[in-house]
Amino acid sequence: MYRTLNQYFREKYGHRIHKITISLPFACPNKDGSISSDGCIFCREGSLPDGNDTKIPVEKQIRAGINKGKKRFGKKTLFMAYFQTGTNTYGSVKELKKIYDPILNFKEVIGLDVGTRPDCIDDEKVNLLKSYSGSLKEIWVELGLQSGNDKTLKAINRGHNAAEYARAAELVKGAGLKLCAHMIIGIPGESRKDYINTINMIIKSGADAVKIHPYHILKDTKAGEEYLKKPYKLLTLEEYADALVECVKLMPAGMVLMRFHGEANENVLLAPDYCLPKKRDELKAVFEEKLKKLR
Repeated sequence: MYRTLNQYFREKYGHRIHKITISLPFACPNKDGSISSDGCIFCREGSLPDGNDTKIPVEKQIRAGINKGKKRFGKKTLFMAYFQTGTNTYGSVKELKKIYDPILNFKEVIGLDVGTRPDCIDDEKVNLLKSYSGSLKEIWVELGLQSGNDKTLKAINRGHNAAEYARAAELVKGAGLKLCAHMIIGIPGESRKDYINTINMIIKSGADAVKIHPYHILKDTKAGEEYLKKPYKLLTLEEYADALVECVKLMPAGMVLMRFHGEANENVLLAPDYCLPKKRDELKAVFEEKLKKLR
């Protein structure tokens, strides 16, 4: 079938490792004027998860995540600190060290996972992340590629090109860190050829994992404004599942499929409806049924 992150952790450590999603007020060069002031056309509030608050200190977010995780999964559960919201390497090394260091105060936290942009990672920041390898068992960097097509990246106002992803991936892998790449299926104007080229680029970069998201449109975004003015066809659930299978079947054995859905609540999501949380199981069932047929 496919390898999940939970399977990866259980195979390696023999028990569950739960991610604590941390949200801090990281800026983004694509929104603060360094590259652009508009941001990506699909971005809303820096991808802030429901219930998270960037004003809460990192220590309190970690402690709350540990308490919640142990209550749900058991007292022996261990954790990864996942810095998700915004661009989590966008700052000086000195500033970033102050932000990351507090996770070392929690014995239950065995790993660090940092989400960022390809154009916001360099040798100094990679070396900072690598410096935690003596204290932590897992260090991951998640790079938002989204598409390997430069025309698409320009159309969605991504602010970087595919070559910058390749450069950043080489730095991350060269330092011995784990790499997860993000890609989107269903961006308007893209075809099957584009999805396949993107997943092949990710595989070639040596990524240990991939997060694949369906293109979905949220309120209060540039894409949302355009969609409300003139709605257009997005991939159906079946079409997305077909494209997802095409990509997943190319992944080498051992590569982790961290995620294959994107979600937003009814008060935020404009389309498609299979990106509602209540549709997650339906999407998973359709995807896995299509995968079985390949055997």
